Amino acid sequence: MPFLRRTACLLAAACVTTLTWVGTAWAGGAISAKAASSITATSATLNADTSACGAGTAVFEYGPTTSYGSSVSASGSGTATTTGAATGLTASTTYHFHVKYTVGGSACLNAANGPDGTFTTLSGQASTADPALAQSISPSTLDVGNNATITLTASNKSGVTATNTTTTTTIPSGASLVSATTTSGSCSGTTSVSCNVGSLAVGSTATVTIVVTLNVATSPGSFEIDSSITSGVTDADSTNNSTKAFFTVRPAVATRTLSATFNGRSPGIGGPYDSIVNLSGALASGTASCVANQQILVLQSDTQNDPHPQQTQSFTTGANGQFSIPLLEQPGRYWTIDAPALDDGTNRCADASTTLTIPPRSVGRSLTGLTAQRSATNPLSVTISGTVQSGSPYWCSYRANVTVAGPSGTIATAQTTSSLGGFSVTVSS
Repeated sequence: MPFLRRTACLLAAACVTTLTWVGTAWAGGAISAKAASSITATSATLNADTSACGAGTAVFEYGPTTSYGSSVSASGSGTATTTGAATGLTASTTYHFHVKYTVGGSACLNAANGPDGTFTTLSGQASTADPALAQSISPSTLDVGNNATITLTASNKSGVTATNTTTTTTIPSGASLVSATTTSGSCSGTTSVSCNVGSLAVGSTATVTIVVTLNVATSPGSFEIDSSITSGVTDADSTNNSTKAFFTVRPAVATRTLSATFNGRSPGIGGPYDSIVNLSGALASGTASCVANQQILVLQSDTQNDPHPQQTQSFTTGANGQFSIPLLEQPGRYWTIDAPALDDGTNRCADASTTLTIPPRSVGRSLTGLTAQRSATNPLSVTISGTVQSGSPYWCSYRANVTVAGPSGTIATAQTTSSLGGFSVTVSS
């Protein structure tokens, strides 16, 4: 160990006594304390900063008191990350530790040991994880026979890795499994689908996708999808392990048929329309709510396939789907009688329509009041005038064509200019 050497002169008056330190230099405070890490119920990692000591062999001494009693070789001697693994510890116990050099480390060998540090082991309880599950379904409203996609997101929110993590989803009555896939692991089952997604580290996720189809016989209403998650590790929070999602099945669209006919004419009502016709028919369906009090539209067009027919009237059916209304007579035009599709959240009714034409009717006509007037200035010019009379003035008297013929054939034509049927034409004699 270090000692002092004394040097003296024979002649005291001419000499000075000298004290010299022999041995390793003192390096108090060269080792810096660092907290222990990776502490469990039975082990811990001991840490120190020995970068000021230089290369050498160091050990950590540890124990429940400052007498220590156990030791372990240190790695990383002479660096800021000198570590040693303490094992075989007792749960819920406070331990002391320090590091010291046994070989080399000229700045620290035989010097005071590193400063004492303490740590407390964890309790003997099992480590925990926090597996959690979120669920969504799309679309949330769908028709019988359509598919719905259930998406599960499995995660581990805290603790240790959640091993053997499994999701379970119950398929409701009225739906059938189409497919079940996961981003990790595999799925099995049909009415209860289990997907083992394996191990989930803290913060990681796995996605499960389940597709179901709604059976044709499924009744309309709300359906519930129940899913849950478990793992092979003690769960720190079970409140986030199960979830519910809902979807609504709409009623099937009820088919409908529409029948309609024109019948009966009424006397003229003045103006260009000289009569009205009666439109009667019925709306039929196997669903009573798609028949009673349904809107009927009357549209007309000049061509059979007119993409923009003109709406002329709107009315509703009676309790049994029947209807009867008057329409202004317009022969030759195309009439579309339409029951628009209905979807009010309770009833779903298909569109129904039919196309009709008002057939022409036979109307007698006669020429009356015929006169011939020779021109006073041109003896060869004669003006013939008269009236076309008809029981249907608008359709048969207005713009009626009149032909004047002679021995050699047609010599002139004219057209009436109003529903009164009057005309006048000049010919050469």
